[in-house]
Amino acid sequence: MQTNKMAYNLTYKQIQIFLQVVETENLTEAANLLHLTQPAVTKQIKSLEMDVGKKLFYFNGRKSLLTAEGESFLPYAREIQASFKKLLYHLSHENKDYKLNLVVSPIYDEWIIQILKQVKKSHPKLNYNINFTTLDYTALYERYDGDLIIASRDILDKKYYNEKVCNLENSLVCSSDNHELLNNLNIDNIFKQTFITLKLQSLLYEQTIKSVPKNTDISIFSNAQVAKKAIVANLGIGWLPDFILQKEIKDGRLIRIADALKAKGASTNDLQKVTMKGFTAYLAYHLDKPINKVMREFIQALFELSTSANLNVGKTNI
Repeated sequence: MQTNKMAYNLTYKQIQIFLQVVETENLTEAANLLHLTQPAVTKQIKSLEMDVGKKLFYFNGRKSLLTAEGESFLPYAREIQASFKKLLYHLSHENKDYKLNLVVSPIYDEWIIQILKQVKKSHPKLNYNINFTTLDYTALYERYDGDLIIASRDILDKKYYNEKVCNLENSLVCSSDNHELLNNLNIDNIFKQTFITLKLQSLLYEQTIKSVPKNTDISIFSNAQVAKKAIVANLGIGWLPDFILQKEIKDGRLIRIADALKAKGASTNDLQKVTMKGFTAYLAYHLDKPINKVMREFIQALFELSTSANLNVGKTNI
């Protein structure tokens, strides 16, 4: 005699979403509280119902209410949540020291330092290792047993969780000491300058090469911070992410060339020539990688810093 066995594949994420919908009685409100999209919440609820083989909610207008089967499932879901919270509490107190291995696009170096500074407030003994690369993020991640990837392009490998963090705008800047350019500011003089950019095969390098004439002098630096210092020192001009330029622009050491052109009444066509398409920052990690407390706090700080910097921020599904 054969016995039919149902293969359950429940996740804690499903339980969290289920309980949030129970509390709010509204899919959209639950999604907002969880920093998810409404379709993502709907998908998880449907997946949970398929796993347990029961209809858990019915809809009354805009309200999402529990069915009789949902009411029976509710106490078990609350028990799972309570047990999981106890486990997290235990782990957070048993593991005082953490090590965080990051694989990062070099264009985000200052951003990552600010995030680590925030995380270390909660974890003073945090040890971290940052591996910068513009090539194969996943190869470096697996080689060094990485925790998180902050990339300047999509991670397409299906073994990895991948989501957009935010859009980052770039500005063409020059030193305030570049009087030769600033006193005779026009498109011809701009593109006679030496252009400073990041190392070969980086997105910034590729975009710079596309944006300048073929015979333009190019100086290549290893990371965004060094490139910024070179521009401040009047070794050349270059496009860099806005978020790392704020201090130098505010104190007058760097000048946004687009702003200077606007002040001179430049045409829209000239402004377009000094405008570079922004980049998208992505967060990724291997699907088999457990998300520990410090990783979760890093991810939270990543999105919070993006929001405070007025970047175009996505919604995390973590």
